[in-house]
Amino acid sequence: MSELVYVEPWLGKRRLAEHLDCSERWIELRMADGMPRAMIAGRVKFKASEVEVWLAEHGHLERQGEAA
Repeated sequence: MSELVYVEPWLGKRRLAEHLDCSERWIELRMADGMPRAMIAGRVKFKASEVEVWLAEHGHLERQGEAA
């Protein structure tokens, strides 16, 4: 029996902007602030889980309601 393992995909700037429902320019501004990212084959890539933690730590993500 094999075990199912989830591997979080790397996202490009456009896909991260879609995931967060924001502009690519906003992503670029957060990159200038130090948002976590990696360079893969000369392209900037992100892990959404790492970005969401960083956004929360830097006051850009505020959870509200019962799920907070």
